This record gives sequence, C-alpha cells and structure tokens, in this order.
Amino acid sequence: MSFSLLRTPAFRFVLTFLLSYVMANVVYGVYIEALGNEPDWFTTVVSQLTVVSLQSAGINAALAVNPHAPTWLLQIDNHTILSVYEGCNAVNVLIVLNAFFLAYTNTHPARWKWVVAGNVLVYGANIVRLLLLCWVAIHFKSYFYYVHKYAFTAAIYAVVFLVWFFWIRQSRKAPEAS
Repeated sequence: MSFSLLRTPAFRFVLTFLLSYVMANVVYGVYIEALGNEPDWFTTVVSQLTVVSLQSAGINAALAVNPHAPTWLLQIDNHTILSVYEGCNAVNVLIVLNAFFLAYTNTHPARWKWVVAGNVLVYGANIVRLLLLCWVAIHFKSYFYYVHKYAFTAAIYAVVFLVWFFWIRQSRKAPEAS
C-alpha cells in the first residue's frame, strides 16, 4: 500500500467514520455499564414517548421497571407486550448516522439543519418502529422475532441510508462556502 492512498479523501472518510463510530460506541458502552441494572436515560425517554403515543391513540398503556434487567416493560391492559432495552433506543443507529455526518466533511450552509433533521427523523422512525412492534407482538406473535430482528432493523437503517442519500445529493447541489 502506498502512502499516497492514506492521503485520499476516501481514506480520510473511512478513517474518520470508523474512529468516530468506535469512540462514540465506547463512550456509550461505558455509560451503559456504569448504570448496572437500571435502564439508561435514552431508553427511558423512548419508552415514555412510545407509551404516550399509545395512550394518545386511546390504548391503555403503561411502563413498569423490569426488576431483573435494565429494561422497561411496556404494558397494554396490564399485560407485558415489549421489553424495551438499551438497543431499542436508537442511540447506536444515531451514532452511525452522526459518524457519517462527521466523516462527510463539507461546508454546505444547511449542514447542521440536515444533522438535526436526520436525527429527529431517525428517532421518530424508531418510535414508529416500537409502536409497530407492539402491534406485531399482539397480532402476529409468532412472527415477532423475525419482524423485530430483520424487517424493522432493515427499515430503520433504510431511513439512515435515505437521509445520507438526500444529504449527499443536496450538498452537491449547493456551492461550497468559502
């Protein structure tokens, strides 16, 4: 490998993406481990927003702390439907999204609007994912594992890729700021 390859924009992009992704995951992992058997703040917020969304649709939903794990038990009519753990809060997906934004350096005037809008969109898509998981857990319980593991994981990452796609497309249209 020649040293000129190390100076290419593609190499810098990949290196910046990987370093920021790994560093953010390490920091987040240390935070999660430090909490022990208690749900983290991000999981608490996403769980609460899911319950509020269900309640606004007239569904009798509530949260209960899981005494055996750092999760929230999402209940409908006093029956546990979902166990919401730290992997359900979209933080890891947002780390991927933001590592890309950091690595794809440019001076597009609307860059920060895209960062905020992309984060809000992905977070909102995650709330919709959790609401749909409740529906699947109630009506199609035998398919829950596959829908959760594959279909909804693919869907949430599709949202990330669409944000990236439109961000790149938009950033190439506007001239670079000086």
